[in-house]
Amino acid sequence: GQTQYVLHLTKDVGLPNDRPSFLLDAQHHAREVMTPEIARDMIDYLTSRYATDPQVQRWLDNVNIYVVGSVNPDGAMYVFTTDPSWRKNRHPSCAVDNNRNYPVLWNGCNGSSASCGSETYRGTAPASEPETQGLIQLTSQVRPFFALSYHSYGEYLMYSNGCTDPDERGALDEVAQGLNAIL
Repeated sequence: GQTQYVLHLTKDVGLPNDRPSFLLDAQHHAREVMTPEIARDMIDYLTSRYATDPQVQRWLDNVNIYVVGSVNPDGAMYVFTTDPSWRKNRHPSCAVDNNRNYPVLWNGCNGSSASCGSETYRGTAPASEPETQGLIQLTSQVRPFFALSYHSYGEYLMYSNGCTDPDERGALDEVAQGLNAIL
């Protein structure tokens, strides 16, 4: 019953533009309660420094930045009201790990389960969940050049769906190492 929101940050946000897009999403897993706080910190950083920080002004003048503070708002509400270790969404018949529900490599890489009771249950079909559908719809509309899905477990960067070896491996490794150094 909760709503999944996206915030769009850029110069002249109400006007159409052809700037590239960046997407940050947080809280695929309900119990990752710090990830929406990181998303809020990013929003605060960008909005409070636009007038005084040339780098922030350059970003917002030249990039469409989209922030989804909670991919899984129903699961998040359940964490705060009922079970602080809840991970999945709140599908009424069988809760799903939204992070395992995307169509790309769905049921691949041995990283999900077909069992409803599993913490990594992938759902009955690719993109079967409204949370997944919402993020897919957003990415289809804004076509980000870079997307970051922020999680609070692991302290590592995964790319190219986490289980394939892309042609762009060298470039992705360089970006990942740079981000890792910052983080």
